[in-house]
Amino acid sequence: MYNTTEMKILFVFNHPAPYKIKLFNELARYMDLEVAFERKRASNRNKLFYKNAAYNFNHVYLRGIPIGKENHFSLDLIHLIKNNNYDLIIMNGYSTLTEMMTIKYLNNHKMPYALYINGGIIPKQEPKWKKRLKRKYISSAKYFFSPTKESTDYLLYYGANKKNIYEYSYSTLNKIELLDEPLSREQKEKIRQELNISSFKHIATTIGELCQRKNQLYLLKIWNTMPKDFLLIIIGEGKDKKKIEHYIKENKLNNVLLTGFLDRKNTFKYIKASDLTIFPTREDIYGHVVLESLSQWVPIISSPNANSALKYIVKNRTGLFLPLDDSAAAKDIIIKGLDILIDKNDFSVVKEATIEKNALRHFEQIEEMLRK
Repeated sequence: MYNTTEMKILFVFNHPAPYKIKLFNELARYMDLEVAFERKRASNRNKLFYKNAAYNFNHVYLRGIPIGKENHFSLDLIHLIKNNNYDLIIMNGYSTLTEMMTIKYLNNHKMPYALYINGGIIPKQEPKWKKRLKRKYISSAKYFFSPTKESTDYLLYYGANKKNIYEYSYSTLNKIELLDEPLSREQKEKIRQELNISSFKHIATTIGELCQRKNQLYLLKIWNTMPKDFLLIIIGEGKDKKKIEHYIKENKLNNVLLTGFLDRKNTFKYIKASDLTIFPTREDIYGHVVLESLSQWVPIISSPNANSALKYIVKNRTGLFLPLDDSAAAKDIIIKGLDILIDKNDFSVVKEATIEKNALRHFEQIEEMLRK
């Protein structure tokens, strides 16, 4: 069996998202961990998203050339692998030039590696060349980390070995962030007064980048027919901000609040104040907001197009699914969601999805990989 001094692991990730930093900090308790970051930040993230992250693990930022919004070119990663003797290399991606060149190097030198995915959705239509390319880079991994059944199906579709797929609970949540029990009406009311939103009878929050994929405009069309005492809070920023502001103004929606970007503490404060969280996404390979809402005992109303929703929504118990092709039916679903009360049995699933438990699970999974 490996111990923390023997197990030397390299984890490759695109950018230092705070929830990944938390995971790496926990993993470093179990192993000699080094993390290579391709970028210092994602192009669609507010700079404040990265504020005050503490790194308790060895890490390096790869020197290279950023290309477009997400791509990256660097040979530093290959040099890093050449100059170190890692027990396992974990690639959290296969689509940037840096990742593709590194995977090619690993395959040419017969160096086994693990592919770590945050989610995956099998496309309804895809050019043959693209499918072949993805299959080439996905299937060549020896081991795989998958967060949901749908993500596992995605890996299998592109040629992954089913015996070597390890499932985990993808999460942004530390144990300390989970509420022990649901807030009372009086506790919620106190938070609403602090936020100056106590004049509304019901409150729903939606969180995410303001863009077509996150689908806030569809939610606003629903809200145009909602009772005026039902407040919608939209947290986030993005390229659709002006469109959203225009729609709110044009339709005189006085029961919609745009907050802009909020840090984690204040985002959770709005969730706690809410009766519901709504996630009308057109497509999300995962969707952290689902677990973040449930962690505060707040039901989630989500489209079925998020893998996390398919994993954690239990109809009428933790949430409901939101139709995206029928705004009248969607309105009824949202109002019905007000009757949902999450119980301790359903919340126990959330307790198993903390970063601390995930890190321990990863340690055990890596140990098993290295024994094979």
